[in-house]
Amino acid sequence: MYTQELLSVVIPVFNAKSFLGDAIQSVCRQGYSRLDIIVIDDGSTDGSGEVASRFPNVRCLRQANLGIAAARNAGVKAARGSLLAFLDADDEWAPDKISRQVDTLARMPHVDIVAGQVEQFFDASAAAPAGQQPPPLSGAYTAGAMLLRRTTFLQVGWFNTELRVGEFIDWHSRAKALGLKEHSLHGVVLRRRIHANNSGIRLRESQKDYLSVIKAHLDRQRNAA
Repeated sequence: MYTQELLSVVIPVFNAKSFLGDAIQSVCRQGYSRLDIIVIDDGSTDGSGEVASRFPNVRCLRQANLGIAAARNAGVKAARGSLLAFLDADDEWAPDKISRQVDTLARMPHVDIVAGQVEQFFDASAAAPAGQQPPPLSGAYTAGAMLLRRTTFLQVGWFNTELRVGEFIDWHSRAKALGLKEHSLHGVVLRRRIHANNSGIRLRESQKDYLSVIKAHLDRQRNAA
């Protein structure tokens, strides 16, 4: 049996008051005793920070609205744990996510990143047409599905704050370019909420960022070849 390492959980939030409590509770239900939960309130105007403050085991740090990349970076800088995980304020973790991923890191020391599968679900604000199911996702390009050591994250480097969307895809591409080893668990580790204010919908004007991310990824592949 291994000794539990302190795990820092970074939750960026921007005007997600109605979802944040569920996200935090999904972390608290993990049954992992050594948690360092950090909410980064990225300039919310809806009282999201007050929701976080209701949880006595949560640190809530506030900053001006700088975007999700800057919020995640701020969370990593404040992290006290040797292990690191991320969760968006409108998503939820599966109940056994942390125990499965921490156990995997302990059993497979050659692995740098442990990921898993993502299940999407419709919120009432974005109810699906009758009979329609949300599309499935793999965990490869979703920050909330992974767990890693803080040293591994720093080896890859910070999230690119020039990107309003696609910042994790960019980070993951850089991790792959460094040759880091990733193991994906079978089964769902993250439930991703689809709602009317998802960042992909809210930040439509930033969709060109995806093109920049794809170009940078292809450039890395060409350079490696």
